[in-house]
Amino acid sequence: MRMPKAETESEEYWVRRVVEGAFDQVEEAADVGSSVHAALEAAVAGGAYDEARWGVYVRPVLDGIAGRGLAVTAREKTLVNACHGFAGTADLFFTWPDGAPGILDYKTKRTRSGEKVEAYDEHRLQLAAYAATEYGDAYIGRVRAINVFVSTTEPGRVEAVQHGDLSRDWAAFRLLASLWRYVKNYDPRS
Repeated sequence: MRMPKAETESEEYWVRRVVEGAFDQVEEAADVGSSVHAALEAAVAGGAYDEARWGVYVRPVLDGIAGRGLAVTAREKTLVNACHGFAGTADLFFTWPDGAPGILDYKTKRTRSGEKVEAYDEHRLQLAAYAATEYGDAYIGRVRAINVFVSTTEPGRVEAVQHGDLSRDWAAFRLLASLWRYVKNYDPRS
């Protein structure tokens, strides 16, 4: 975002204009992300969505799911982990062609051509927490997880980041959840 200061505007007015413009950009990106997510949710369920508007984002994801031979077992599943005191909604659970369990989470992201897309640590932690809640601690090392990044700045670009063993991520998530309860002096389990 480039918003040069006009000669006629005060420094204070220009700063306020830049800050408001930045917030508008964030809000617009969130709206696009929510709309892409809603279209993906509808498409995976076999429902209708505005293909003219959102198809460029949705079709590559559907092609990736089909191309990997993933059999969707649940979508938009609300999970509650009473033992560790958290809840959330997982985008997709699936089975790989070899029968292994899997979890997939969509993320929209602003990308630049030639820039590698990488998952953040918190993406792995989220997938590990949801996978452990769905499949159980005993299976967490067997769950194959994928973050699917859908570019909002390069329509049609989709990057899948597959994660390895989530055991360490699940252990880290549990520690972070414990720390959160300590810092907040709040335990949703009680």
